[in-house]
Formats: sequence, C-alpha cells, structure tokens
Amino acid sequence: MGLSNYPCFLGRKTKMSETDPEEYFRQKTLSFQLLKLQSSFKNYFGLFMKPIANFLIIGFLITLLSSCNNAKESTISEGANFEVVVVDSLEIDYLGNLWLINYDASSEQFLAYGNGNQELVILDKNGVVLEQFEVPRDGPNSVSMINAIGMTDGQIRILEFGKGLVKLDQRGKKIWNLRFPYFAFYLNGIAGQPFFDMGREIAFIRPEKGDSQEIDWDEDLKGIFESVYHAPILEIMDTISLENRETMPFPPGSSYQDGNFYGWTFPAVLRKEKDWFLFLRGEMNFYHYQENAGEIDFVKEVSLQVNDAVPLIGVPFEKQDDFWDLVEFNFSGRINQVLHGEKYMYVIYEKGLPEEFMQTLDQDRVKRQFQLLQKRQHYLAVFDQNLTLLENEISLPKGLIYTNIVTDENEILGLKNQDYFEEEKDQVVYYKLKLEGLGD
Repeated sequence: MGLSNYPCFLGRKTKMSETDPEEYFRQKTLSFQLLKLQSSFKNYFGLFMKPIANFLIIGFLITLLSSCNNAKESTISEGANFEVVVVDSLEIDYLGNLWLINYDASSEQFLAYGNGNQELVILDKNGVVLEQFEVPRDGPNSVSMINAIGMTDGQIRILEFGKGLVKLDQRGKKIWNLRFPYFAFYLNGIAGQPFFDMGREIAFIRPEKGDSQEIDWDEDLKGIFESVYHAPILEIMDTISLENRETMPFPPGSSYQDGNFYGWTFPAVLRKEKDWFLFLRGEMNFYHYQENAGEIDFVKEVSLQVNDAVPLIGVPFEKQDDFWDLVEFNFSGRINQVLHGEKYMYVIYEKGLPEEFMQTLDQDRVKRQFQLLQKRQHYLAVFDQNLTLLENEISLPKGLIYTNIVTDENEILGLKNQDYFEEEKDQVVYYKLKLEGLGD
C-alpha cells in the first residue's frame, strides 16, 4: 500500500509529479480523474479546453511570509515543554489503500476512501468496517465527480464538481440534493468539509462562474487567477430561494496578493462554532475569521513563527506559461493540517526542502519518491484557544501521513506509510499520537 501505487501518480508527466505525495490525500477524488480528464470535461460542460485541463493536471502539485494590517501573534509563551508520543494504533482489516477522510463525533464513526474511484468505507471508532460501497456515476444516487466530502451527524456530505451539494445515507442512497443555479467549476480539488450549515443557508468554497461557451482559457486564465487572489473565499446560498452571496474576504497581506502568479491556492476552511479558520497552500500562517450576523469577517493573521521555511515562489503573470519550469525545484514550506483539540489548536506543517537538495534527486521516479520520503520532516505548532502560540518546531515521527482527524481522546491520527518502512502488510495501520506536557 505504498505511495507509488496511489492514483495521484498515474499518467502525470510533470517534472514535479513526485514532489508532494500528500497532495493525493487532500485532493484524492479528482486525482482519479487525471487519465480521463478530457472526456470528463466534455461530459460535465459540453466542451473541452486543453489549457485549463493541463492546468488541472499540473495544479495538484502547487505548493515570503507577509505582514498584515492586523496584529499577529508575536511571542511564544515561555515555559512550554510539549512532546508528541504514540499512544495506540488502529489496525484495520482492509486490503489496499484506505484513507480516513474525517471523524464524525456524533456517530463515533470514520468516513474513508477505499480502493475504487468513488469507493467509500464507514468504520466504527475502533476501525471495524461497517459499510462499504461505491458511489455510482449514473442513476438516481449518482455523483458525477466528488470534489469534497465529509460526514456529519451520520450523513455523508458531498460537494459535486460543478453541479451542487449532495447528502447520502450510510448505504449510498441520496437523501438531499441542491443544484447550483449557474454554470460553476473549481480550478482544483477542495480539502476539508464540503459545506457548512448556517440555518436555512449553506456555506461552501466559492466556485468560479461564467458562460461555458464564452471562456477562453488562453486569454482569460490571467484574469481568473487575479480574481481568485482577491475574491471572497466562501459563497452562502439560501437552500429555499437559491439566492447567494459571497463572504470571508480573501486575507489581506497574503503572499498571493503580491502581483505574481502562484497557481491554485488550495484553500482549506475550518469552523469551530462562530470562529472560522483558513489556510492557503505554501503559507506559514493561517487566518482567523468570526461569524457575525450571517457574515464571516476577517479578524487577524496568525503566524507559526517559523523563520527558516523555504518560501513559496511566484512568477510574473506574463511568465505563467513558464511557471512549472521556473519553480521546478521549489518545495516550499506549507501547512498540512489545522486541527482543533479540546484544549489546544494543532498545526501540522513542513519547512520545505532546499533547492540544492531538490536538484540532486534521482531521475528514477521510484528512487526519487523514496529520497523525498526519507528527507521530509513534519512539525507541530501548538496554540491555545486564544490563538497564542505556545510552542512550535515539535518534531513529529517520520514515516506517517498525517490526517485532519483528532479523536474524542485528543489523539492525532497518522497513516503508516509502508513505502517509508519498506514493507508490505495486509492491514492498514493508523497510529494515534498525543501531545503531552503542561500538565496534560
């Protein structure tokens, strides 16, 4: 069950195709479509535009801290002394790839992706498989392409690429469906929850809109991305009237607003009651928002205070066609996950890899992947509930692929990467890690 077998590596010919294997887990479903992307666009939109399809294929691999007008957290609390220890594991009897998408505390169940294109697996809190089915692409319970997925209150929620929002029961039967009243598309996959309830309204990542017959991907790509780097992050839609509005302004001071082209931002949104959080690909900070009278307002930027991370590289928009050649050896620092525990907020991140190392990678794909697996190091930053940074640069065990899941016991889950350990076993193993220190 190694990374070399994951579908994200199928059919790609980009030079950076093995530099970020974890992107598979953030954008899994769309990655299954890479080999069939041209026909998919014909099926969804009745057209096919080669430039944007090429961007989608490469866009899975996009990975200067900037200041903000609002105050950042500027100090680390003295006396912090945390360590992360492995306390237990989930040993799941499943043959093949199994990625835990999220944990639904209300039902005490995990939702996971299985081996198939749209195979879903539901497990209890001990890792026992309860249900297993594939979401069809045709018929009354069909979902043409899963753009984002999660489980809340025992119901499976899906953001269907270009079409709308769906709820399924635990056997795959469609129990709710909201169709977008416009032509919509996303430039890449979406991480995190597919949508959020706000009374009779629903919030979700804002899609791009336009007349499919009028979009010229050669001419309009610059305008699309300039808009992405400034437009609000979320859209809110009334589930009855289908009236919609935009909210969660793009964070001021983000490196994506410096006038350069960086590719897709990979926005990830989290909510905890009235507090909302956002992080973008390649930035060593996240953003705090608060919900007020139906709007989600920017509060502040929160820095990880990591000074030795490899910065994200952008290029002038006039050189966007050469972007992949210009950033070939840029493996920037990035936030992998932002997690809410009972007492603390956890941020899992990497500092990136230096250009000198990237230039020495073996030309053989398998050897190159193994070199990267051995070199990459994940860290943990810990914040209190007031977003004060308590400690950062806490080294996490190597050889694990870290999920966005915190269990009821405040354990972080990490998938054992069998490629790293150079072994093949029939069971899928997730280790449970816990933060200890400061009286925990």
